[in-house]
Amino acid sequence: MAQEWIVESVEASSLETRLNEIRDEGNGRKKVIWNSNISRYIVIYLKEIDRWLSMFDDEWWEPGIANIENYTEENTFFSSGLNPEGIIGDGNFIYAGCRYDGLKSFTVGDQGALTLIDTIDAEDLAAGPSQLCTDGNFIYAACGSNGIRSYSADGSGNLYFHDSDDQGGSYFNLWCDGNFVYVANGDNGVIVYSVDGSGNFTVESSRVEGSDDALSVWGDGNFIYVSWYDGGIRSYSVDGAGNLTLIDTDADGSYYLNIWGDGNFIYVSCDNNQLLKVYTVDGAGNLTFVHNYGTASRGTLWGDGTYIYSANTNGNIGLEVYTVDGAGNLTLISSDINPGTDAIAVWGDGTYIYVGSRGGDDRNPEGSIKTYTPPGDFTWNGTAWTFSKGALIPITSGINADWEDDFRPTMIKCTYSANGSGLLTSKIYRWNEYTNKGTTYNTGTTLVLSTSVESPVEKDISFTRDLKTLYFYGDPDQGFTNGHITDIEFWVE
Repeated sequence: MAQEWIVESVEASSLETRLNEIRDEGNGRKKVIWNSNISRYIVIYLKEIDRWLSMFDDEWWEPGIANIENYTEENTFFSSGLNPEGIIGDGNFIYAGCRYDGLKSFTVGDQGALTLIDTIDAEDLAAGPSQLCTDGNFIYAACGSNGIRSYSADGSGNLYFHDSDDQGGSYFNLWCDGNFVYVANGDNGVIVYSVDGSGNFTVESSRVEGSDDALSVWGDGNFIYVSWYDGGIRSYSVDGAGNLTLIDTDADGSYYLNIWGDGNFIYVSCDNNQLLKVYTVDGAGNLTFVHNYGTASRGTLWGDGTYIYSANTNGNIGLEVYTVDGAGNLTLISSDINPGTDAIAVWGDGTYIYVGSRGGDDRNPEGSIKTYTPPGDFTWNGTAWTFSKGALIPITSGINADWEDDFRPTMIKCTYSANGSGLLTSKIYRWNEYTNKGTTYNTGTTLVLSTSVESPVEKDISFTRDLKTLYFYGDPDQGFTNGHITDIEFWVE
């Protein structure tokens, strides 16, 4: 049975009678408060109800609180021996640096499904392509003890090798800005290359910082940033000839690994203390430490301007999603524990997020590239609920907290406007209902909303446990846009 809070004012002479009536009606908890300003009692109690409840009725559902983000797993590409340590795209194809399994190219289909097109250098190198970058002309791969290699793809996605260079050491990570390619090369420091129109490399400069190991490099168009393991993070300027000049250093004993920035902050994942560090940089390239986030993040980092994504290699945590406020404070909003051992690579193209996992356990023995849709917001625009892609909605937040117990509606009714372009799908279920042998299961139902079905759509639903979360998905590729759903109601009895 569902309940709602009722507030009444009662004259003193009628209080006892009214309390007895409330009790006889079978209503729940109540509280009585004397208000001396009006010389009446205020009676607050829980009333049993039997009616349709609308999410669009702010007496029941508070507009604006349903702004919970999550991401949705869409597809998984599995392959025996797959070790996708680096993922990048150029607007035409997705490329994965799979080390001993070579460089691979993919097309992206419906719901992010990856189709393998070509593989190169899968068996020819002791250490093959791992971390990747592209300048739109060529794909560059850091190949560990086999140096750096350049490739290109034709209009069909077929891959071609162009050039390689090996200055010794281990080529861990690289970044390119259209002028140069910068490589983090372990104890050989940072090596800067120029590339001609045929993809051939020329070493322009290199920089070593004592015995520190250069592990990752990234640039924001103004400065170059390098993580030096226990040597911290360093910022550099670069001149027209590719020479690096040290500007600033910050180190606190952490082992600095992967580095990435979003134009506002610089993010660094760390090894020994498993922290995610946040920095700002001023116009002169000076670094200021802002915030530590205590996560087990050791994989690559990427962001889309709204969220920060971390491939977490520690404890099989997998993909983590953060929001970041204007002060650089991170808030973990979602994580996926299912991508398998060592989720190490993450990158997005604005439509999907791609996560590479090297596999190696029972859940993911082969290695995989998982495709996710980015988080979607579900918010009140003053007239209707609006959302983009998928969204999780807490039933029991804010003023709805009292629905947490015994909320098991028996019907759902959805009113929507037809968009004239096919199917729209919405789902409703309890999120994280139960766990069995490490796997989380959810129960629910699917509503098919289409131009061929008259709105509103009603459907019987049954929950053996309390309904606490809604999930909605509308396919934007089918023309489903904000505002199509104009009312969602539950029947409670």
